[in-house]
Amino acid sequence: MNPTSNALGIPLGVRMSRASIRVLLSRRLNWPALVLYCVNVATILYIDAVPGEFVQEAKFAGIRRYAAARGWEAVGVAEADSRPDNLRALMLKHRPVAGCVVEGSAGRRDLPPRLFGAVPVVYLDAPSPFPGQRAARVDADNAAIVRAAMRELASGHPPAYAFVGYYFATPWERAREKAFRAQAGATGRPWRVFRRVQADRNNHAARSARLCAWLATSSAPASRCPCGNTGREAGAEKIFRDSATRCAA
Repeated sequence: MNPTSNALGIPLGVRMSRASIRVLLSRRLNWPALVLYCVNVATILYIDAVPGEFVQEAKFAGIRRYAAARGWEAVGVAEADSRPDNLRALMLKHRPVAGCVVEGSAGRRDLPPRLFGAVPVVYLDAPSPFPGQRAARVDADNAAIVRAAMRELASGHPPAYAFVGYYFATPWERAREKAFRAQAGATGRPWRVFRRVQADRNNHAARSARLCAWLATSSAPASRCPCGNTGREAGAEKIFRDSATRCAA
């Protein structure tokens, strides 16, 4: 069982103010216990977090639960605040750092393990291994995700299938499209893939308009669409409802 307080009786995970530290230092203390306290109040950094992105919010919620069970703190760090040149300062700011979780689903490659020194680091859906460096990874089973989506869609006996990918290219989306092509092709029914353009990354409204037009030109308006990921595309689900298209995200 993890302790809820240290030998000083201070709850783990509670940060002390400078005034509180001065009071403690004025007393006769059990210094090993004080060191133990400092070690236990650790931080896990979730790097490249995107506030409001529901998939990453779910991942961060899991990290927070893990940290809370140990009396630690979990801190989300945006990409702009976690550049390679300020990573050391970031970890010093939040020290002691128990470990870092780097979000790699957007294709980020500029934070190899060597930059973290002795601090443990785990990569989520990282784009590729780092040459010459061992890296702990947790990757989604994209083929299994597509199989689950296709099972759901097949239950409605659709006349056709379609794949709507992410608004910019990512390794996990390419893996899902590859799995979709294989599984949709095996059904013997028509299938299509919605193609992105470069402008999609910065103009979600234009992408949504193109998607509406694409669905309207389908020879089978009731086609089912397994989506790569529509978490950031405002109104995507409404587009599918309005076009009488069923979606498995």
